[in-house]
Amino acid sequence: MCNGRIEHIKLKNYKCHRSFESDLKKLTILAGENSAGKSSVIQALLMQYLVLGKKMSSINTLNVMGNNLGVALNLISPESVTGGFSIETTVDGVERILNYSVNETEEMVLDVQGNKELIKTELYYLNAERIGPRLANQIYNDSCYVGIHGENVIYVIEQMDKMLMSNPDISLPRDVEIAKIKRFSANVEEWLGIIVPDTKISTKVNVSQGIASVEYNTGGDFFGGYSDWIWRNICAPYNCPSVNSDHRKKMH
Repeated sequence: MCNGRIEHIKLKNYKCHRSFESDLKKLTILAGENSAGKSSVIQALLMQYLVLGKKMSSINTLNVMGNNLGVALNLISPESVTGGFSIETTVDGVERILNYSVNETEEMVLDVQGNKELIKTELYYLNAERIGPRLANQIYNDSCYVGIHGENVIYVIEQMDKMLMSNPDISLPRDVEIAKIKRFSANVEEWLGIIVPDTKISTKVNVSQGIASVEYNTGGDFFGGYSDWIWRNICAPYNCPSVNSDHRKKMH
């Protein structure tokens, strides 16, 4: 996590994990029955990242990178004799331990042991509860990150197309490049085509209005796009200041 890879994680008294320990490879798959604690392992990593990556002194357990973990007391295993829990990670041989406890006012108290250097590597997390299909979205941030719930994916597709076409030295990894042309959206079409044959997409981004839209078809006419649907469902509810009635007519 300090410009490296998470190699090891160890949990003590965190939720259902009285004691959990595992090495992590470049690709690690967590498998198990419902309520076995798979999500709890991911949540622990997210808390570790927030504390050490953002240098936070406390955590709001009701919103940990889009996850509501519940009240702090419920994160502690009923079998804990210390009244708290610990999360230990090893990154490129560097060990960090976060000890969590709850004070009299039921606030979470943190104690960092080991290397306290700020984590510099970005952590990208995609929640299982994604926002679902949309014809248009607000642009949530100006970056090539799809967002915790996939809310920025249309914007990312558009930006990746521009980046690949403008810089011949940049290319997609060979194991994900399956289209005959370099365009990123063409590869997205090929990936989607494995699930829904003959899928085609067309993205449009208007940064000044903060809106990204997509048109798609599966062998017929394109459906969706920059139309009254966007005005009714995106602009009007949020009262977009940059969109007036004259501009709306131009959009239509």
